Amino acid sequence: MIEKILKAEKEERLILGVKETQKALMKGAIEEIYLAATCPKLVQAEIENLAAMASVAVTKLDLNAEELAAKLKKPFSISVVGIKKR
Repeated sequence: MIEKILKAEKEERLILGVKETQKALMKGAIEEIYLAATCPKLVQAEIENLAAMASVAVTKLDLNAEELAAKLKKPFSISVVGIKKR
């Protein structure tokens, strides 16, 4: 799964963060969402509800927010990652 996220980052199709992912999801611009293992339950529920309405798959990762950030070489923790549609 992380390979798909890294590939999307190289293609500049990655959206980081809860708010940005929610905005793109409401616009119908997301094809898939990944949640860090440490994503807060309330955030997870909100994202899953929006994703269900938009028929977008949500996948929970085994990585916590800090590990996900390290994989993406970002200096901040990341709980939610969205992949834009092509």
